[in-house]
Amino acid sequence: MTAAPVPSWRSWLTVAGIALLLAVLLTLPVAAGPGQRIIGADRSDVWAHLWGYWRTEQALLVHGRFPLAETALNHPFGGDLYHVDLLNSLLALPLALIVGRTAAFNLLVWVQLVLAATITWRLARELTQREIPALMAGLAYAFSPYVLGFAVASGVSERLNVAWIPLFLWAMLRLARGDGLRWAAVGAGAFLLAVLGCWKFGLFVYLLAFAFSLFLLARPLFLVRWHPSELTGGLGRTYRDLLLRRLLPLALACAVIVAPLALLAAGSSHDEGGMLPRSTPFLWDGHADLGAPEGRVLHETDLFTAVDLVRPFGVAKVTLEKDWLFQSVYGGLVLGLLALGSLVARRRYARFFLPAACLFGLLALGPYLDLWPGLNLGTSPLFFFVARIVPFFTAMHTPWEYALLAALCLALAGAIGLDALLGRLGSWPARGVGVALVVAVLVDLTLGGRVPLPIPSATVEVPPLYAELAVEQGRFAILDYPMRRPGTRLVPERYYLYQTVHQRPIPYGINACWLETLPFWHQLGQLADGQRASFEPSPRELLDARSELAAMGVRYLVLHSEIASDEQLPGLLAFLASWLGPPERSEGPLVVYRVPGAVEIAAP
Repeated sequence: MTAAPVPSWRSWLTVAGIALLLAVLLTLPVAAGPGQRIIGADRSDVWAHLWGYWRTEQALLVHGRFPLAETALNHPFGGDLYHVDLLNSLLALPLALIVGRTAAFNLLVWVQLVLAATITWRLARELTQREIPALMAGLAYAFSPYVLGFAVASGVSERLNVAWIPLFLWAMLRLARGDGLRWAAVGAGAFLLAVLGCWKFGLFVYLLAFAFSLFLLARPLFLVRWHPSELTGGLGRTYRDLLLRRLLPLALACAVIVAPLALLAAGSSHDEGGMLPRSTPFLWDGHADLGAPEGRVLHETDLFTAVDLVRPFGVAKVTLEKDWLFQSVYGGLVLGLLALGSLVARRRYARFFLPAACLFGLLALGPYLDLWPGLNLGTSPLFFFVARIVPFFTAMHTPWEYALLAALCLALAGAIGLDALLGRLGSWPARGVGVALVVAVLVDLTLGGRVPLPIPSATVEVPPLYAELAVEQGRFAILDYPMRRPGTRLVPERYYLYQTVHQRPIPYGINACWLETLPFWHQLGQLADGQRASFEPSPRELLDARSELAAMGVRYLVLHSEIASDEQLPGLLAFLASWLGPPERSEGPLVVYRVPGAVEIAAP
């Protein structure tokens, strides 16, 4: 394969401009007010991630420390917390100082989509040496249902770091071609960015690298002439060069550059002191349950069937029992048909990508092989085999996310197939057919993948009350109540947004409030949720709970009446007034109660 001509800066700008235009159009009306609206559904993870960006800003610029120890949450205990969206929070920091946190978040979403599209375009151009197929690959990957649904619409912004996976693969391809050890440094840098961006993407890069390495090692066996001299001489030299000069330097560079970060993250995610323990076995022991038992109900490791990978307008999950998380494994019917052409294309590495897409698609189905609803073939031998040999594979509790790797490989296979098709046409017919197929692929992915269009966005509104609490004298904590959304175990995540304004400690952890482990607070939470008709604690229980709040330094309890059950609201208001006294003030749906005798808390 001859090296593809280096694209001009105009080509880079053209692809980036097309990707940016598409990103802005899909996220309307955010562009009209990027400081007032935020990309992501209101009941999604977006508020927790916006809080995380503020947390990094506070840790680095105010406290002068790396954001690992956490005192603003889980008050009064605090704890260790590794920020899963660390890279984006660092990238957003200078932007936030210029345009504000909300606009910085939105800009980062657009930039990440543009990066994913342009890097994948450059990789595909290396493979096909044609602009239109390469453009199709970039757009198909960056605007795949996984990215638009889970990363963008769901506000799970660490999943936006999808650009580093194709960057790593590009570096690996250049190394395999013998373009110099500098590409080992590029690959190691891409791996570091993937791990910093989303630790699960570090696992994705490892799996992709493992699969591509096996392909590279098997490829010479199909190219060699089966003669004794060739087997002992040329093949041996090929493997020595491939292993010692190409794959081994990349592996060592990756290990050296990521090891310090891995140790740092491990130190903040252990069982003791960690706000969100993430311990997991290095290798699966063969006994731990990877999915639901036989006769199972729908399990988070087993969301989709094989037909969902290729069926347009099929199944897309919205996890209403938690956040509004939009999940889809659809790879694209048009793209899949084009990818078939890669199996007969005369391009180097062409035959790797479609089988790899199938491999990762099978992993995305989880530990059970459901062809379609009602037709189950039992356990997946591939899934259980990989679980035994790949480090930390079982830490991936939502294997449907391997659909991202399938989307990347399918986009590249589709580009190679489109390249083969256009090569049979004249120049002008090829251009027209190519543009039409690019449009068809994008329409198929967004509509067929049931991406919510336009991408949901939320208004960023903070009640003035919290700005007043921010300037009030003294150090104190705030308890927003109810402690969870109705019918869920999750904190109303706008509480995190409010904390970025009042900057006071709150007693919430990651998924729930530790107070709910105590009988009094658990029952009080059920009262607000409508799960309990009445709540009549003893005078001693009322006194102890109030004293506990005061000792924690909680000066205010803020009732969000719009979250509480409508049927229970009158009784809840009466209870809080009898317990804490009449409300100190009201502001719209907010009712503010002052906790008698609250103490001052120490500085962090």
